[in-house]
Amino acid sequence: MLFRSCDEMKARELAVRASQGHYQKPLGEDLLSLVKGLGEFKGRVVLRFGDTLDPSCFSEAEDVAQALDRQILNNYELYDSNYHALFLHNPRLYTEMTGHADNQHHDERFAARLQRCEELHQPLFLAMYANPAISKWQQAQKST
Repeated sequence: MLFRSCDEMKARELAVRASQGHYQKPLGEDLLSLVKGLGEFKGRVVLRFGDTLDPSCFSEAEDVAQALDRQILNNYELYDSNYHALFLHNPRLYTEMTGHADNQHHDERFAARLQRCEELHQPLFLAMYANPAISKWQQAQKST
């Protein structure tokens, strides 16, 4: 299980950005994010390093960005919390991706964390956790 210690703050920011078109961080929010990110429980954390990029292989900055995105996605560790969020966020896609119609990845601690998130922000909270699983699945679909 992995928790982003600033997930509720990020869900609120995304909700405001979606409804108002922009988000102005209050004074001190970056410092609070830093403190929370360093100090709060995150669960199991995996640190992986990608391969060194050869600058001669890239002609455009966009190509470098795509190579980095691929490495980040390939090295991203998925947890039950990602699949639990996917089940709640998009049950049909969860079934398509996992072959299960019911939630095989229920995560009590994630469910409790979701309940603490403001109801209006919960869809974005779920999307934040579901998107890595969706992205990895989509990448695998492209390579087959």
